[in-house]
Amino acid sequence: MTGPERAPGRAPGPIAEQEERPAARTGALRGFWIGRFASAAGSAVTSLAIPFFLTVHLRMDPVQVSVVLTGPLVVTVLSPLYAGVIADLLDRKRVTVVSELARSALLALLALLAAMNVSDLMLLTAVNALIAVAKSVFSASFNAGLPDLLGEERLQAGNARLQTFTTVAETGSGAFGGALLSFLGPVAAFETNSAAYLLSTLGLVATRWPHARRGADDGAGADAGEGPSSGRRIPYLRRVASGFVAVRESPLLSVLLLTSTVANLVIHVTMVALLWLLVRELDYPFLLYSIVLAVGSGGAVVGAMATTRLDSLRGMNAARLQGLSLVLYGLLLIGYGLLWPSSASSFIVACVIDFGIGFCVSTYVIRNMTQQQTAVARERRGAVSSVRSFGTALAGAAGTAAAGALIEISSARVVVLACGGALLVVAVGYGILVRRVGASRAGSGQQRSSGRLEPGGREGGDDPKVV
Repeated sequence: MTGPERAPGRAPGPIAEQEERPAARTGALRGFWIGRFASAAGSAVTSLAIPFFLTVHLRMDPVQVSVVLTGPLVVTVLSPLYAGVIADLLDRKRVTVVSELARSALLALLALLAAMNVSDLMLLTAVNALIAVAKSVFSASFNAGLPDLLGEERLQAGNARLQTFTTVAETGSGAFGGALLSFLGPVAAFETNSAAYLLSTLGLVATRWPHARRGADDGAGADAGEGPSSGRRIPYLRRVASGFVAVRESPLLSVLLLTSTVANLVIHVTMVALLWLLVRELDYPFLLYSIVLAVGSGGAVVGAMATTRLDSLRGMNAARLQGLSLVLYGLLLIGYGLLWPSSASSFIVACVIDFGIGFCVSTYVIRNMTQQQTAVARERRGAVSSVRSFGTALAGAAGTAAAGALIEISSARVVVLACGGALLVVAVGYGILVRRVGASRAGSGQQRSSGRLEPGGREGGDDPKVV
């Protein structure tokens, strides 16, 4: 080997990385970020347009609508079987480009089906499921490659910007998407979404993406000595299991994923319970409820900006910030549970509480996502991203399903109070587990890994800087 040698599974040295990543340090990523906002807006409007198309335009019965909408959940839960494997095996930039093109084409197909009033249940289910497949593949490859694209020093700021885009898109989709569907119908909505994904594709194509080629840089399974240089093919099932193995082998990553999955479960229960509490039990007009949600979205945007711009938050220990965010979220939910019936004072208090909740959720998600992305070696990021999507999908489905049953046997107020208490328990548990991980490292006298030092002071996939 000529020139500076490097261990298998590692990126080139600092000089090569500086040459490959100038875009992260200049304004060259402007088209990339425009594409990301377009993609977030397209996803938000799509989630509104498809149910509208099924229920209002085609007038399907509830069972048929449930069948079509269940397809995406199933393929997302199964994403570790395909998304992570693709992300860790193929060129990540090409995978994201093809995935966005696929979503654009599938939305254009939906526009054609809507124009023709096609109501074939199996066809619509298949198209909706394929949209979710493309989304899962895109997410795994995009999240796995983002640390290489931005660099670890700018990764948190990038995640904050993505969180802001998602929040703004989801907030605006109600007004923009609703108006688009009401005045122009689902055909125009699907065509607009297709154009949004096409714009996203153009932004990705124009972006210079370092270390996108898996085989040339790492090769999944390099940690096992089975990368491209070994000449051995890695079995498919081992590739599928690599994400779960990475989580099992990394105490820090296990804690992060467990905590975020449980928190997601509680949050999805809370979303349903708060709707029921404010609208049904406290007699809030739906307009006021919508305003409260908009204020909460504003809190999420402020939280995303504060995470990267306030020195007190930007420099705070990651574990402390996540634990504090969960504690404050739990206390704010308890405050929601003590709220009195609809009045001017009640409405103001609800807005303040929801702003705080949005702020806490945003800071927690950004720091947790950044920590997960930097707590695993490059060659396993796609598989771990699929594991995260798997947990998120299960937690979301279970939380939404459980919320109705819990409200039925008690009340929305009790459920909200219980969710607040549950988040406090999650925060305490997270703190205890993180301390145990740190104590285990200190007791062993060395970091847990194969002995190779990853970029950013990381050894074996765990990041001691944030524990």
